[in-house]
Amino acid sequence: MSKQIEYRPDIDGLRAFAVSVVVLYHVGLNSFSGGFIGVDVFFVISGYLITGIIQKQALSERGFSFTNFWSRRAKRLLPVLFFVLFSSTIAAYALFPEDLRLDYLSSAKYATLSLANVYFFINSDYFDASSTLRPLLHTWSLGVEEQFYIFWPILIIAISQRARVARLAILAVLGVASFLTAELAVSGVYLDSSAAFYLTPFRVFEFCIGAIAFEIGSSGYIRRSFHLPMLIVGVVGLSAAVLVIDESVAFPSWSALIVSVATALIIFDGRNWVSRSVFGNVAVVYLGKISYALYLVHWPIIVFYNYMVPGQNSALEIVALLASMLLISVILHHGLENPVRYRVFAGNRWTPARVLGVILGGAFAIYVLLGLLAWSLQGHADDADVQAASADAPIDVRAATQFCVLGQDREPSLDRYGNRLCAPEAETRILTIGNSHEMHLYRLLRTLFLEQINAMDVGLVYGSTHARDDVGCDFGDNADLPLSTPSARCAGLATALNDMEQIAQQFDVIAVTGFLPFTHSRIYLDYAAALQSLNPDIRIVVLGSFANFQPYRCPDLARSLGSANACLDPQYVSYFDPNERHAISRAWPELEFFYIDQVELLCTTDSIASCNIELAGQPVIRDANHFTLSSMQLVIPAALQSGLNETLFEYMAGRSLAPSDDGSVRAGMWNGDILELPLPFYGSAGWAGSIDATARDIAGGNAIVEDRSIRSWQPAVWTSSDVIEAGRYRVTAVLGAAETGTFAIRLSQPNRPLAELRYEVVLDVAIEEWRRINVERTSLEDLDDGFHRISFEIELAEPNVLQLSLLPAWGPEVGQADRAAVGQVSVRSMAFERLSSPE
Repeated sequence: MSKQIEYRPDIDGLRAFAVSVVVLYHVGLNSFSGGFIGVDVFFVISGYLITGIIQKQALSERGFSFTNFWSRRAKRLLPVLFFVLFSSTIAAYALFPEDLRLDYLSSAKYATLSLANVYFFINSDYFDASSTLRPLLHTWSLGVEEQFYIFWPILIIAISQRARVARLAILAVLGVASFLTAELAVSGVYLDSSAAFYLTPFRVFEFCIGAIAFEIGSSGYIRRSFHLPMLIVGVVGLSAAVLVIDESVAFPSWSALIVSVATALIIFDGRNWVSRSVFGNVAVVYLGKISYALYLVHWPIIVFYNYMVPGQNSALEIVALLASMLLISVILHHGLENPVRYRVFAGNRWTPARVLGVILGGAFAIYVLLGLLAWSLQGHADDADVQAASADAPIDVRAATQFCVLGQDREPSLDRYGNRLCAPEAETRILTIGNSHEMHLYRLLRTLFLEQINAMDVGLVYGSTHARDDVGCDFGDNADLPLSTPSARCAGLATALNDMEQIAQQFDVIAVTGFLPFTHSRIYLDYAAALQSLNPDIRIVVLGSFANFQPYRCPDLARSLGSANACLDPQYVSYFDPNERHAISRAWPELEFFYIDQVELLCTTDSIASCNIELAGQPVIRDANHFTLSSMQLVIPAALQSGLNETLFEYMAGRSLAPSDDGSVRAGMWNGDILELPLPFYGSAGWAGSIDATARDIAGGNAIVEDRSIRSWQPAVWTSSDVIEAGRYRVTAVLGAAETGTFAIRLSQPNRPLAELRYEVVLDVAIEEWRRINVERTSLEDLDDGFHRISFEIELAEPNVLQLSLLPAWGPEVGQADRAAVGQVSVRSMAFERLSSPE
């Protein structure tokens, strides 16, 4: 039996391969796209060696000792981990802002308890942008190993007295069960791929493959003539996996199974000349001996260096990083790992139980210290944000820090500042739902409509659908409705939201976050569409995306590059879509919604370089995409200037808009057969478009062109409040075009996608060229003062709701606005008149 687990240099050589590909992948060498599979190699090696160790001791005269086994593992693993925690904590406090320090300390506490994999399953994705800011992310695999060391001896001892065939059968059944559950999770049948990646039960099959390799290797079942071909197949398989697998491949799945089997084929027999030459080389074996220290130190070095020096690392930087990792690993291996393992606890007085007690006592002390440090930081980031947003600021946003949460909104209440909070009897009741941007949406609406909230015109309720009590609800992971959640704290919320009839009775408006609409927000937009199909009177407000930045956060780039707008450099932008509203309309053609365009509020063109996210020298984005509370100081003034507050309020209230005191008609809804829009005229931002803000100040008369104009690439839109009867209608407009000289008038049916527009005229007044779609009796009259009277007739075949749109800048394709050509259209009057009913 001793011969089966005698020291094998080739296994250290295999460890060297595993740690090398992980490190090279993490430093950014693209050729090693599958380098993360090195961790799977470690798991198979552990399954092989630990099974052999347990079985040898179980069959020895002294028998197996759990205390001795666990103390040996603790001496092997924990001292280097404690050093990495200590040094990383110092670096985090020296370099990180408070929010990253708090996240670091939380992960460090879990790592101390061998639960890092659980923490990162709850809080991140291994391949997402935030992973580059988590120095202890790699300790997830150490958590899996340590949990394996707890339950695996119990299993092996339980089956050690059985026949080898029985042991193999039990290991095979356990491995197959683990693999199938992982495959189901990766496929999204239950939980998700993140659970399969991080959690131990879904990785057990890799340890089982290592254990099966030990059982078969010690049995003599396979003739030696097959050993060399098996090794070659394994080497080819692992090499191909490193070069072919990448982040887009589902993992762990069949790819992980192939990696694990390839590792088992290599580890099966280390006595042939290929194993001795390739994996038994002195230099390779030494790298394998320091592989544990190298694995633990490499990732914090990369994270902290890239945080200080953003951007793609040069070849020289990569070499310097690798050299520093190797040097520190050598020092740790010889100065800490080996002394603690072989000398510090030598002597009869250091029993396994005493050793285990000392080391675990140290782990507990570290855990308490990290907890105290984390406690000292709790709330500081939020307090600083509130102070920055409210101290001597033009917009008081303190009320936006107060929440009326769904489920707690049954009684009227006031917040700490004396503003109305929950108002269940308000005239217009709004519920916010969505992903992690829901808080920004709630803050925007509460700040924008605080006066209406206090007057009971609006009641605003925070759905808190992203998380409840800091526990993620994970509705965004749902493939389909109804909403479901793995969180017990969110189960009641899911039940409440799935009762759509009750939600439709309780609320008039559903405000939805639209950030990354086809991934992060898809299920919420599906929910809004389903709710509106159930009750067409429900109004939907969608908060559009601004941008997503990768791989660095905005505040980190601002500190490193010395500019609050540094992250607006296109090389750091992974998502920015000025035409997102149209994409949502095409994807959810049945959804009628008001779109809050954050790009239009913060940018002057459709280029992200024209945007402004700076306030008092700091970016108002706190990470890769989330706005700070102080961002309201930029967003709210832009919303007020564009008229968003007025048009959005009228839309949410569902009101028809009569002419105001100055004779103007706000963009919104019209009643009856004739719509007349006398001077001055202005449009809206969001559902419609935006115009020169000075328009609202005009009292009438012969105002200059800019002061009675729509200046935007977006349309001004009116929607009939009632169904328009079938019949023949005439549209007459007196318009003047400045700048582009091109504009369009369109009548469309909201329940049809843009590709199916029904009636449209496009006029280039410079050359008097028309484009006509489904219109008749078109006439154009040039007036003396540079205006044009346009008239056309349409035949409405069936009753329908209509949208009347005026578009200042129109592109060459039907239904496509030309955002690059911002237009300006002066409006004298518009009329929509019924000529006859169908016979």
